[in-house]
Amino acid sequence: MKKNLSFFILFFFTFCFSQEEYLQKLKKRIEYNIDNKTQLQKIADLEKNKFVKTKDSLYFISYKYALLFTFDQDKEDRISHFLTLMELWKANNDKYSIVITDVNFSLALHFENYSSNLSFYYLDKSIENELKIKNSLSLPHLYHVKGRLYYNEKKYDKANEYFTKALKLYTPDQYLYISSMHNNFGLVYIKKNERNNALQEFKKALEILIKKKNMTHQEHLFFLHINENLAEAYIKNGNRNEAQTLLEKLFNQNKSREDLVRDLVIICKDLYEVYKSDQNTGKMNGIIDYLKNSEKKSTDFDTRLLISETLTDYYFNLKNYNEAKVYHFKTLQIKDEMIADNREMTGYLNEVLNKTIIKNINQKYDNEIHSQKVQRSWIILISIIIISFLTYFFISTFKKRKIEKEMNAQQKII
Repeated sequence: MKKNLSFFILFFFTFCFSQEEYLQKLKKRIEYNIDNKTQLQKIADLEKNKFVKTKDSLYFISYKYALLFTFDQDKEDRISHFLTLMELWKANNDKYSIVITDVNFSLALHFENYSSNLSFYYLDKSIENELKIKNSLSLPHLYHVKGRLYYNEKKYDKANEYFTKALKLYTPDQYLYISSMHNNFGLVYIKKNERNNALQEFKKALEILIKKKNMTHQEHLFFLHINENLAEAYIKNGNRNEAQTLLEKLFNQNKSREDLVRDLVIICKDLYEVYKSDQNTGKMNGIIDYLKNSEKKSTDFDTRLLISETLTDYYFNLKNYNEAKVYHFKTLQIKDEMIADNREMTGYLNEVLNKTIIKNINQKYDNEIHSQKVQRSWIILISIIIISFLTYFFISTFKKRKIEKEMNAQQKII
């Protein structure tokens, strides 16, 4: 019996471990193909086919998990992403550690721009889960985001505390993340008016990232982002010549790239501020033309808003009030759209979340009722078995004694 029990326990833990390991391997495949949307969709379809054939809950979870990485950042996909997260959260039911961490982490990111309290709540659940895992690879990323949440809350010392925690856990070959932490330190120092320290941190972030040969598209975007921050630090520190040289270099090197419009618009806005302070209207024409062309290509609110605000200011200073008025109304319209979009998205996320929670509570209540019914059934069944056993025992004992008496009587007669 003990051998059978030991075998069962060993089989159970081996089975659970192999399932967790399956999800870990799936995650590595997803990370390897993270920039290849076609391949990510193939991975999700493969997991879906496994579920359709086997009806195994593991493959339903692996399918929904892989599906998360196939969505884009537009509004419709954000909603689909959130619904998939809810399905995954319910299906997992705190079973697989990797899903617990990643689902709560994704929920924290979803609520980052809508509710800092909810974002902190889900992030802390991820961190709590990862602290149970030895040498967790996800923990530094979670600390990074927690630092960002504190930064958004203007709690800069707490932000630095978590950026430092993250930095200590990154491995030396993770250039992008280490560079990102020094960039974050620079942003904190700017907010604290420690501009020289900010300049040093931005330069350090660039030095680290440049060590990475053959930068990916994502790494190149971040390279531009650090340079934008460095230029802003130069401007705030009064080093306008350094800022202008850096910004002009970035603009001229990247202005023909269609995939960098958002970053180039930020660079143009900073260059405009430099030219404006120097009253260098001659050099403004190139960046103003770029902003006008980019207005037709841009779809995200932030980029469109930055373009409209810059063009409003430009035409106002030229005393071209008709054009200034046009762009001023565009600015107001974009702000209204942003408010409406945020309100709609917040309402939708809360509605889905509340429905899921209520459904989960009802399900738990139904499970409790079902559990009580099952418990009562087992009690009745066990009671019947015990009573039957006792009855059998008493009847058997009575019959045995009766036979013994009859045999004793026959022996006496003999």
